[in-house]
Amino acid sequence: MANENVHVLNEVDFDSMVRRRSGPVLVDFTAAWCGPCKALSPIIARIANETLGHVLVASVDVDANPNLAAEFRIRGMPTLVVFQDGREIARRTGLTNVEGIRALLEPALAWRGAVA
Repeated sequence: MANENVHVLNEVDFDSMVRRRSGPVLVDFTAAWCGPCKALSPIIARIANETLGHVLVASVDVDANPNLAAEFRIRGMPTLVVFQDGREIARRTGLTNVEGIRALLEPALAWRGAVA
């Protein structure tokens, strides 16, 4: 993704950026060949900009990181997974819009008083 606020993760840095991180993280499991993933990319960038300082927004290429894809049972793409303090708390598979992602993030943001 071509946005400085969307962190591209791999199997090496996933632990430090997601599992051991306090606070909410939105991970977009994606693939370069996936049409709906490409359509979601600018929406993810918008959410990253809107939630900067409240949510870490990241992207994982499932083809380059098959162990992560298997571990999180990614069966369709795009799949968005919300982590709170290293634990998965919400998930959505398929193309969505800004409102859908905001709703997905709501439980993670509500306790912080942050508004997406």
